Amino acid sequence: MTRRYYIIFFVISLIIAIATTSMKLSKNKIATAAGGTYNAKNLDQLISDSPLIIIGNVVEEKETIKEDSVRYKVSNVKVVEILKGNILLSSDYISLMQMGIAQDPAVEKGEKVLLFLQKYQGKSYYDGYVCVGLGQGYYTIKNKKVVPSSSLSYSLKKSIEEQDDIFEYIKLQAAISLE
Repeated sequence: MTRRYYIIFFVISLIIAIATTSMKLSKNKIATAAGGTYNAKNLDQLISDSPLIIIGNVVEEKETIKEDSVRYKVSNVKVVEILKGNILLSSDYISLMQMGIAQDPAVEKGEKVLLFLQKYQGKSYYDGYVCVGLGQGYYTIKNKKVVPSSSLSYSLKKSIEEQDDIFEYIKLQAAISLE
């Protein structure tokens, strides 16, 4: 009788182990697909790791797409100024893809934004950009000041708040990285 209990216990333990491993892999796939494992220590690292940095105006929400079990809200952003990036855009607009969760809050129509971007690497949607480090790469601009999110790390938030003119600082850092 005790041998039967050991076998049942072993089978149940094996099922639990397989289920939890599967759930962890699923969560990691979603986080990796959206860049969720990135944590910038400071503004310099965020600038360095972002191929494209822009100031833009959010014009409209275009659509919602689903790819690899992740839902993205796609917003149309008019590019006002490119602060970093040797990118020839096919138009004055980019498609910004965000999940609309706490770690990746979605932009709102009418906002002026500072975005640290990278090209989206998807299977079916080819013309989109995502924020580097999810919410770490998205800031609203109010009265010519960048408003950092309260969910940022202390060191990143502090390094942003220390800049008198963050836009000029980004341009300078981008130019230095080209040398």
